Amino acid sequence: IMETKLQEHGLLFFGNQHETVPTRLLFDSYLTSRAKLAWQLIKYKAREFQSGMFPSYEVLAKLLSDKPYDEAELSRKLVSQTLLLLRLTRWLTLCETVRNEQGQVLGNFYILHDEPMPIIDTIQLNHDYIALLEKSIQHRDNFVRGVANHIVENLLSDNLMKCCRMPMKRKPSYCLMINNFRMEVKGRERQTACLCG
Repeated sequence: IMETKLQEHGLLFFGNQHETVPTRLLFDSYLTSRAKLAWQLIKYKAREFQSGMFPSYEVLAKLLSDKPYDEAELSRKLVSQTLLLLRLTRWLTLCETVRNEQGQVLGNFYILHDEPMPIIDTIQLNHDYIALLEKSIQHRDNFVRGVANHIVENLLSDNLMKCCRMPMKRKPSYCLMINNFRMEVKGRERQTACLCG
């Protein structure tokens, strides 16, 4: 019988200290490798600009490209999808969309977090987060849809809803939003069960 020996490899790092990255980000099972890199690039670029400017889609398209040596750019669709994953997982929060007098979008104001933002805090900063979740569980991309559905399942769990179990008059608005969302999801599940049955 041949014995298989486990090989162990050593590693030393020689060089200067670099940007720190949250360990939780690296091991977040919801995020793609591209989304993890995007978080790091957004953080780096924000410091580079010093004024807290969010990198444009064009900048991210170049930095996140699979073939930067060929000056190829990531599609706008994939850049948008990558940012959507960061928003769904609450590493990135959209706080405000700035528009001109004609209603045209001038830009967005984001907050980048060093860990996923608690759902209650996210809803307080971004009232559209629940609507984003609702839209994403119908997303065309399988991965985005899967992440959104898993987040919804966690939201519907009893453990995360304990904070909202209080008399109706005393409930904060964000608790009412989550409870309404629960009712809508459960209603859809009942309709689907009836159709399948």
